[in-house]
Amino acid sequence: QSTRVHRGTLLQGARDALGDFWAFDSKVFRSFLPLLFQPGFLTVEYLAGKRARYISPVRLYVFVTLIFFWLATPILDIQGISFTFAETSSEGVTKEQAVLALQSLVEALPNFLVLGIPLISVLLYVMHRKPKHLLYDHLIFSLHNHAFFFVFAFLLGVLPDWLAGAIAVPVPLVYMVLAMKRVYRRSWAQSVVKSLVLGLSYPLVVLGALVGAASMALSESGIELP
Repeated sequence: QSTRVHRGTLLQGARDALGDFWAFDSKVFRSFLPLLFQPGFLTVEYLAGKRARYISPVRLYVFVTLIFFWLATPILDIQGISFTFAETSSEGVTKEQAVLALQSLVEALPNFLVLGIPLISVLLYVMHRKPKHLLYDHLIFSLHNHAFFFVFAFLLGVLPDWLAGAIAVPVPLVYMVLAMKRVYRRSWAQSVVKSLVLGLSYPLVVLGALVGAASMALSESGIELP
């Protein structure tokens, strides 16, 4: 084996770096439109082995959630909400503790939301008992759908209140039915029923995540529950 080390020029290094960047960038754009307007398409393509053109489900989910929390944090107006909470809470809670509690909640929530994906995947596994679908398949389905819901949740935050209120429920439900139909190839009736079951179960998962995140946030801020 040759011991010579090939050292490229600075221009070649820059070209390679830009090539990697544009490859990632193009995959994001090729994945983003199907994610929004073709429910279940990315899952079907990924499970069929057509993965080179699209960003992986995990990277897509991480990319979307990072962008969501980065853009959504200013909208939350953490200190304003915290001060209001402090003024209406018990006398033993200071404004500084309230700020720290809410900041800890925002920081801890993504970690708890990650736990919700395997739980939803297990629920999907129970709902689709045929052996052709592995738990791994449901995990990919969950990652893609969670990525869409994060994008949709951000859009709700920037749309007018009347429009956000009008589409907050029907759009995710229709999206889930279409995705379920495309991926699992069940009848329309089965897809609707299973989407409703999943939609009714999901708030329980989110509630558990919120309770866990809130408990951790209060503990880290030094606020003891009575």
